[in-house]
Amino acid sequence: MWAWERLKQAPEDFAPFFGIAAAELLRQLANQERLYESATDKPSEIAKNRLRALVENASRSVPELLREIAKMETQKQRGEVKEIADRLQDFIRDWRAEA
Repeated sequence: MWAWERLKQAPEDFAPFFGIAAAELLRQLANQERLYESATDKPSEIAKNRLRALVENASRSVPELLREIAKMETQKQRGEVKEIADRLQDFIRDWRAEA
């Protein structure tokens, strides 16, 4: 899942959201992965449940986390969110040039 990978790739960026240190976030991510590794549900459901459990431990919500990740990706000019934003800007610029 996109969000999970972003958390693992840049824990120092997202640890403050959870109110913990980056090393602790990595530990929690690893714990959730171990906890769900033998789950028999669909992979997408397992990913959602892992993320939900992680954010609930910090008294946050999944939508809050996804907004934080998107905001950070945009601010840092990286990741899929940046690619989408760049394509949207290109589309708007092309549309304005045609008008």
